[in-house]
Amino acid sequence: MALMTLREILNLGKGVPAFDVFDSNMTEGVLMAAVELNAPVILMAYEEHMKLFDLNTVKTFANMIKAKAENLPIPVVIHLDHGKDVAFIKECIYAGFSSVMFDGSTLSLEENAKITKELVDIAKPRFVSVEAEVGKVGSDTGGVETIYTSPHDAVWFAKETGIDALAVSVGTTHGVYLKEAKINFELTSQIDQALKEDNLPTKLVLHGGSGTPPKDLIELVKRGIRKVNIGTDLNKAYLSALSDTKSIYLEDVFPKAIEKVKEMAKKYIEIIYYQKEVSL
Repeated sequence: MALMTLREILNLGKGVPAFDVFDSNMTEGVLMAAVELNAPVILMAYEEHMKLFDLNTVKTFANMIKAKAENLPIPVVIHLDHGKDVAFIKECIYAGFSSVMFDGSTLSLEENAKITKELVDIAKPRFVSVEAEVGKVGSDTGGVETIYTSPHDAVWFAKETGIDALAVSVGTTHGVYLKEAKINFELTSQIDQALKEDNLPTKLVLHGGSGTPPKDLIELVKRGIRKVNIGTDLNKAYLSALSDTKSIYLEDVFPKAIEKVKEMAKKYIEIIYYQKEVSL
């Protein structure tokens, strides 16, 4: 199956997990999980990881996933996660990503909307989806304060920009949780309902999915979340497998790491897409 845009996948009407991957082994593990469970999947490249390499690597990453997706029976999206460098986001659009995120959450709402609209105008003719963020998802470990998303701001922003997806802040945390999350389920419903009342096609995205209890993820999908980002738990699975393997031979090490990634990805697919409360 060919690549799909984020808008196309989110219009399926179910929660879809989005996994941050940074090499071909992680990519392989996630795709294996999605194929085994017959579920769509969003593969994300984190801007900070991508910028460790040159733009030729960005193009290679996109082409690698395109080649794999064409031979798979499931829908696949290539998405740039947390893009902040506008020039870099544009390069990802030109390189073949089917979706990009502009993270303007540290900017004023007006400046965030202005830049996002400029990117939408570039991306839309190329059939590339755009995600943005209103409010701010915090971080327990990084000391970043959570700023909850206002339904009013969400509607205004969606109207101004024409975005396909909106990352909202409703109580989840980026990275590792140091304390129990306090999810505002009612706020999630209010934002989703406000967008629907204005007949806006924008779908809701949850960042900070790793470590969020399965029952909470299931409830959030019921209340309108259509994309759930998973990064930390996948990284932990991959890196722990590499560190636990005693062999010095790559042919022994990487298959075990791929299997660990596949196991973790399958759990999140079961929870988010199939709404099953499995243990993480």
